[in-house]
Amino acid sequence: MSEGRLVLLLAAVWLGATLAWPVPLLPAVGGVALALVLRWERVFVVACGAIALSLGAAADRGYQPVVPASYDGPVQMVTDPERWSFGVSAEGRLDDGRRVRLSASGQAASGFDRAVAGSTLLVSGRLAPLEDQPWLRSRHLVGELKVVSSVWSAGPPWWQQPSELLRRLVADGASVFDPDEAALYTGLVIGDDREQSSAQQARFRSAGLSHLLAVSGQNVAFALAVLWPLARRFEGLGRLLVVGAALFVFALATRLEPSVVRATVTAGVAATAVLLGRPASGVRTLCLTVSGLVLVDPFLVDSVGFRLSVAATAGILVLGPVLLERIRGPRPLAAAVAITVSAQVFVMPLLIGTFGPVSLVAVPANLLAGWAAGLVMVWGLSVGLVAGVVPGGEWLQWPVGLLLGWLDGVAVWAARVPAPFLGGAESLVLAGMVVVGWLVWARVRWPVMVAVVALLAVFSSPGPVVGVLHLDGAVFYAGEEGSVSVLVVSADASLRLVEQLVDQRMTSDVVVFERAGRSQRRLAGAVVEVVGPGLVLAPPQHSLVGARRVSDAVTVGVANGVLTFTPDGTTLQVDVEPS
Repeated sequence: MSEGRLVLLLAAVWLGATLAWPVPLLPAVGGVALALVLRWERVFVVACGAIALSLGAAADRGYQPVVPASYDGPVQMVTDPERWSFGVSAEGRLDDGRRVRLSASGQAASGFDRAVAGSTLLVSGRLAPLEDQPWLRSRHLVGELKVVSSVWSAGPPWWQQPSELLRRLVADGASVFDPDEAALYTGLVIGDDREQSSAQQARFRSAGLSHLLAVSGQNVAFALAVLWPLARRFEGLGRLLVVGAALFVFALATRLEPSVVRATVTAGVAATAVLLGRPASGVRTLCLTVSGLVLVDPFLVDSVGFRLSVAATAGILVLGPVLLERIRGPRPLAAAVAITVSAQVFVMPLLIGTFGPVSLVAVPANLLAGWAAGLVMVWGLSVGLVAGVVPGGEWLQWPVGLLLGWLDGVAVWAARVPAPFLGGAESLVLAGMVVVGWLVWARVRWPVMVAVVALLAVFSSPGPVVGVLHLDGAVFYAGEEGSVSVLVVSADASLRLVEQLVDQRMTSDVVVFERAGRSQRRLAGAVVEVVGPGLVLAPPQHSLVGARRVSDAVTVGVANGVLTFTPDGTTLQVDVEPS
């Protein structure tokens, strides 16, 4: 089949899994068999689309949310436990195969202390349904199990032990860094982002670098780069087995995230094609891989990570070579620009549709950070594996510490630059500019392109906040330059507030927490880290480091009024008197 027909095949399978109409499966399978025998490519594409329709409908029928009931029995962990202020959360598989989200607090969380993905716990709790959402379907989660008691029962199975060894070696190598650097390191190398702070995640997301914080397809590419000196010592089937085993171990170590599964299977298909003497192009391999994965699991079309991974790879394969031919300059720099821009162009519609406007700072930020992230990944999967187990191993990680500092610095800079944000309308303008530049490239020079981008920046960059701005769980009071700005965080604020503060490029002279108990410690730390206040006010009974206790009424004047904070037990009452 030609590449064009394979693209149609992927489109038919994807559309079928999305629509999920109850089409009879047997006639569709018969159509595929007949098309293969008679070499009818069009019939094959249509029949595969019909199979996707049928399998998607079957998956929908099989997705049955749990009914409220008690549960006592074994649970096999699907993900590693994640610690929160309220306790522990994870995903697990019940004894009947259903996947649920686990939550435990207090003594009930004690059984999770030794647990990792693949471990088995004996738990007692209460099952409850969850709201039907696409991302829950993509994770195959049918409910929540609120754990009352838990006891560790068994560790991961034997075939998972090599991946657990890999994770332990990476974690040992990260022990020489401070907590923020260690969290960034493990996220880059194996996708373990559980210890990353909310502020760090918000900065990287706003800078367009969030794909570096979690495992993605590029991790598989760097893993293969590390493995290649060993694999090349084998020939034929031996090389395929070595590559396959290494990819399997790495995929398990990264907890089978959809983007890694896509990249792993793609690499396996490519390696098999080479072994059979029929090397395939990147587009052909991607289409075959994604089509097969969607047929196996139709819910993958609901996974944001999977969609972004497919789109970024398609952009690099389709647009990347074209841009590389047109970009002048040193070849390595031109390749970096072509790869970054092509991936961003293809994922931007998905990002805007899913998360809202996207900052144009993502392109230069990725150019500045991409090379360093690649070096950290390669180092972490080679030298870094022995750094935590040999005497004096911390010296082996010294170069990585510099790279991690560079990455975090790029994220901080990019998250503060008042770059233009692209929504739907701005994206159409930029797309029109690209098309015009493409058609008349010989006559359109860089000054014209820069002028268009500058106009976008003027009309879409976030301006300074003046007056009162209501956020999710907070109110920001600001005046003209030189006046005091105050951010008042309410008792019901969530971590969504941190993302808003970063997106708004917001700073504040004073931050006031209406409530500051242990449950808000993580949020409070992230807010203070993002806005950088000179003064933090909190109720008399608080647990925030560096915050001033308000034991008597405090008055703060802002440009548009006076704020009075009065202690009332464990909270602060806020009164606003307009000027």
